[in-house]
Amino acid sequence: LKETGGKVGTDLVYRIYVSKKIPKELLNTVDIIPDEVRSFKTDIIPINVAEKNNGKVRPILGGIGITTLTNATASSATLGCIASDRDEAKTPMILTCHHVLYGSGKDNPVYQPCKPDEVGQRNRGKDDGEYVDCAVARVTVSGSDYTKNKVQGDVNIVGTEYNPTVGDTVYKYGKTTGWTEGQIIDVSATVVIGSDTYKEQIQVRGKNGKFADYGDSGAVVLVKKSENNNYAVIGLQMATATTSPYDCYENKISRVIGELKIDIG
Repeated sequence: LKETGGKVGTDLVYRIYVSKKIPKELLNTVDIIPDEVRSFKTDIIPINVAEKNNGKVRPILGGIGITTLTNATASSATLGCIASDRDEAKTPMILTCHHVLYGSGKDNPVYQPCKPDEVGQRNRGKDDGEYVDCAVARVTVSGSDYTKNKVQGDVNIVGTEYNPTVGDTVYKYGKTTGWTEGQIIDVSATVVIGSDTYKEQIQVRGKNGKFADYGDSGAVVLVKKSENNNYAVIGLQMATATTSPYDCYENKISRVIGELKIDIG
C-alpha cells in the first residue's frame, strides 16, 4: 500500500526499500527505479539499516540496552532517548519506564550494558497505574553533546508529536527486537496489567510480527517527519500483549513530559 507522510493509504503499489533516497539527477540511468512496475506505481521507502547492539555503547543514545538490576550480567530494558530537565542547566536525562528503574532488586545507578558500567543515577518517575509508567535518570557519563538526540540506526529526534492518529505508521528501536514498524489502531485504549488499569494508551500493532517484546520497555515510539531520518516522539513503550496479535501499549508522550517535567528535541 502507498505510504504518504507516515500514513498508509489504499492504493496498491510496489514498495521498494532502500537505505537512502537519492535524487534522480545524481543516479546513473541503470540505477533509477521506474515509476511503474507491471502497471503498478512504485513507492520508494527509505529504511534504517542497523544491528541490535546489546553491548557497551558510547556515547549513550536511544535504543540501547540498560539495567538497574544489581546482579544482571546483561541489559534488561531499553533507554528510550535523551531528554533535558526543565532546570536552568537543561541537564541531560535518560528517559525510560518507571518499572525499568524502580522495583525490587533494582539499584540506584543505571548501568549500560550492566554493572559496573554506570551511565546514570535515577532521579524521578511515576507509575500511577492509570496513565503513565515513566521515569528519568540523570546522565553521569560524559564525553558527548547530548543536545544532538539520536536513536540507534542514525535516527534523529527532532521533537514530539502530541496528536497521534489511528492509521499512522510508527517505529521504534528496542533492546530486544531492534527497529520495527507498526500501525496505530487506537489512541485511547484501555489495558489491564496486573491490578492496574491503564487508560488513554496508544495501541500499536506490528506490521511484520511483534512491534515490541520483553526487554523493549522504555523505547520511544516515533513518527516520521522527513526523508532525512528525522522523527518525532509520540509515545513510550510500556507493555506488549502476551497473545496474538501481540498489540503494544504506549504512554502518550504529552503525559510523560508533563509528569516528568522534561523536554525532548
